[in-house]
Amino acid sequence: MLLRVGWTCIDLVIMSNVTDTRRHIGGVLNSGKVQRWVRRCVSECYSLYDRALLQAERLLWEYNSIEYAAIRIMNHAALCDELFVEGSQSMPVPGCGGGVSPFSARNNHTVQLSGMALAVIRLVKS
Repeated sequence: MLLRVGWTCIDLVIMSNVTDTRRHIGGVLNSGKVQRWVRRCVSECYSLYDRALLQAERLLWEYNSIEYAAIRIMNHAALCDELFVEGSQSMPVPGCGGGVSPFSARNNHTVQLSGMALAVIRLVKS
């Protein structure tokens, strides 16, 4: 039963959240309404969610490395938020200067769902 809950969490992260957020960011990027100085960060967020989606899909195939992949998904979402912080020192290129990511709520949901999946996975493994 707990294993089924773990797979449901993974499916939620993949299908409902990471895919939807990636699609949303792509729509924003292609809308033509993104200011030029923010476009780089929006594009990078799209790339981060593209990588997160690959990690999420890997969860279904590599159950042994599932914890690592869930943590990576959480990191991608957090990094998308950090991109928009003005003068972020942790980024190779300074942030876009808006201070707050337009995707903060979605990033937070990704982190929370990934954390839940990670907790269930750890319960199943113990």
